[in-house]
Amino acid sequence: MDSRMDIQPYVIQAIEPKKIIKWEYQYNMIKVNNGKFHSKHLKIPGCMIIDVWLYFMGFYSKEEKSSLAYYLKECNFDNKVDLPIHCMNKYFEMVLKETNATTAEQMHKIAEYCIIDALSC
Repeated sequence: MDSRMDIQPYVIQAIEPKKIIKWEYQYNMIKVNNGKFHSKHLKIPGCMIIDVWLYFMGFYSKEEKSSLAYYLKECNFDNKVDLPIHCMNKYFEMVLKETNATTAEQMHKIAEYCIIDALSC
């Protein structure tokens, strides 16, 4: 199975009819070691959200660096798609306000990022 499959039709089909309302967007505060981190994600039926970066932070708590790319390199895994968290947050904020072809494409990028991360870990 090609991990870079085109999932855009699924994302558009899932987003457009629902217009992504607030209750479908979840925000959690998670405590890892001595820090608090915020997790934001869409609630998708049948999907379990796993933030691999948070798990690595727990396993490598004494490391100076704390990026998923760093942890993947340390474990000899393939690198991730480059999509900075501030861009992801911006995309989520935009899709909460309105859905259109642009926000559907942005959600496609986030889904691709998540799928590749999940498959590489």
